[in-house]
Amino acid sequence: MLRSAARCSGLVAVVLMAACNYQGTIKPRVDAGGGTGGGGTGGAAGTGTGGAAGIRDAGSGVEPPVIITGTGTGGGGVSLDANCGVKTQSAKILPPNIMLVMDRSLSMTNDIADKQCTGATGNLGNCGPNSKWELMVPALSQVITGTDAMVNWGMFYLGNEPAQCGVATAPIVPITTLNATAVTGALTANVFNGATGTPTRRCIQGAATYLMGLTDPNPKFILLATDGQPNCATSAASSLNMDDTMGTDQAVKDALAAGIPTFVVGIGNTNAAMSLNQLAIDGGKPLTGGTTSYYQVNDASALAAAVGAIVGQAASCTLNIGVPPDGTTAVGLGVFGDGAPIKMDPTNGWSFTDASMTSIIINGPMCDQVMTGTIKDVTVAFVCKPD
Repeated sequence: MLRSAARCSGLVAVVLMAACNYQGTIKPRVDAGGGTGGGGTGGAAGTGTGGAAGIRDAGSGVEPPVIITGTGTGGGGVSLDANCGVKTQSAKILPPNIMLVMDRSLSMTNDIADKQCTGATGNLGNCGPNSKWELMVPALSQVITGTDAMVNWGMFYLGNEPAQCGVATAPIVPITTLNATAVTGALTANVFNGATGTPTRRCIQGAATYLMGLTDPNPKFILLATDGQPNCATSAASSLNMDDTMGTDQAVKDALAAGIPTFVVGIGNTNAAMSLNQLAIDGGKPLTGGTTSYYQVNDASALAAAVGAIVGQAASCTLNIGVPPDGTTAVGLGVFGDGAPIKMDPTNGWSFTDASMTSIIINGPMCDQVMTGTIKDVTVAFVCKPD
């Protein structure tokens, strides 16, 4: 066994062909068929082949994870180190957790111009199929269903609570995987029989608190879809007609500081463009290149496009690389895109997502290249632990 701390410590497996190398390539998962075998070279290398394999794709309804395939090399007739030899371990792109904060205040029963319709009673607009709610929910449900394998969805309701200025204390649909049926079912089942109020600040705070309580490493976002001005800073009826933009803005700032950006969608004639622009900017995910900093939608197709764009932005460049194989460490990890080194850089490169060093995120323009397919293969290389 030829290995020393001087030889193995700090070597990047992709670059240097030395005993103890480990190289992992992120590829679409292949469901292996029958047969056994392993691959590797080390002096007189052993080879083997598995049975037939089938690639799992998005058409199966299951998110195609990625897999890290290990290879080891040892030149000059030297066998692979028992601790640093051929290893295989799985990894997957981490789907974002998106908490939809869906406005169901009674004004959502008005038409897209925020006008009540014939037969309106009190605060119920009675616009039926022409109401903001009925126009938007089918399109929203379609996008959520279509992205079910890409996003872990959840939902908080905003408004229409039993008490005036009441606020939901928990999500109507907690976040989990493959959750579209639960979210779309809740949207379809909603009945407007509650009291008035749009307590956006307290609902954002509730959503952020919930997301901060999740222990998974997935990126976390809030998607606020609302048709009007925040009010109801407190549960007191006297706060119903008091603008709470400042309080809500502080809530999205606090969420962003905790690592949870907020996307903002304005539905129809909100009469609150200034407020929503401020929330979108301070939430950390403003729309760029448009006439507003939030996503203004006036029909179903615009909503579908907006939510689709938001999912695209939230789509994760976070990769779970798992615990280093035996005898290796993630300290000094090498990351490569199509064979070219990707530098460790929080603005245009890669970084660890947290101190556990079991997942990485590709940042900035480099992430754009991964998401658009300009970079097709991302490779990680663990290095050996020094003796």
